[in-house]
Amino acid sequence: MNLTSGQKSQLKTYITSNSDTNAAYLVGNNQLLANLLNQDNSPNFWVFRTSQTRDNYIGQTSQDGTTFIFAGDGFVSRTASEILAFNSMFSSEGKVNPSMPNVVQGFIDIFTGAVGTNAQKNRTHLAAMSRRLASRCEKVFQTGAGTTANPDVLVTEGPITVSDLSDVKTW
Repeated sequence: MNLTSGQKSQLKTYITSNSDTNAAYLVGNNQLLANLLNQDNSPNFWVFRTSQTRDNYIGQTSQDGTTFIFAGDGFVSRTASEILAFNSMFSSEGKVNPSMPNVVQGFIDIFTGAVGTNAQKNRTHLAAMSRRLASRCEKVFQTGAGTTANPDVLVTEGPITVSDLSDVKTW
């Protein structure tokens, strides 16, 4: 994880202000410190994923228990333009960055439909599949709501490593 000097300062403040991370910091156990910082934040703090595959969107069950619905206005009776637009949103590798506002809006525009329709259920599913829980380390740098309805956009992403923490005492 590449951190600026300001982010390192923020993270060190977080580390020293929490009893579990501070204990690992004080004894120089950077492996334990990294493990603690890479745990999901508590309370839950939701962020947009920065990569998601088309296969996951249409073939996986979300953490909320939703699934993609092909029947009726869910997909098969969408217009040819809507189906083309949906498929065009994904790169040649079948991926999309759901943290981009145009992607969020694209899903909303393509799957228009009243509450209770399969289109609306697919919007709900796509939104659920577009978010994940932030780690404790990632949460340190977030400023948004972080709710299921309003996930935050990541400032830093990914696990922090022992190597990243090798000079934590000098931050």
